[in-house]
Amino acid sequence: MALGRELVTFEGEHCVGFGLLPLVSRMGRDRLTIGFREVEAVRTSALLEKGQRVRGHEFHWSVADAPPPALAAYRVLPDGPLEGYCVGSILGSYVHLSFAADPAPLARFVQSAANARESGSSKSG
Repeated sequence: MALGRELVTFEGEHCVGFGLLPLVSRMGRDRLTIGFREVEAVRTSALLEKGQRVRGHEFHWSVADAPPPALAAYRVLPDGPLEGYCVGSILGSYVHLSFAADPAPLARFVQSAANARESGSSKSG
């Protein structure tokens, strides 16, 4: 939520976000989203390869703008909506991924961070 353009509080106050993702999040006491999810990556990211499936959960009192297809991170299964944002190296989602059954995405993330550090250090030298 903080990575988006704006957050609208329970009281209706508009707070400026970091603006790294093109979304507005809105808090709301009338809609609790809770439950387990299975998602499929619709594009490759630092965590997942396109087409890879992973499980997670959601628990939140807010809603966010739906991602445009060109920026979506996941499709909620089965046959659900697009969810989350994948913009450059940023991955933002309401789905809190669980790696207990498949820790491979964690190894991918560590390798991705190491690669980014290595390529960044070679540019500064």
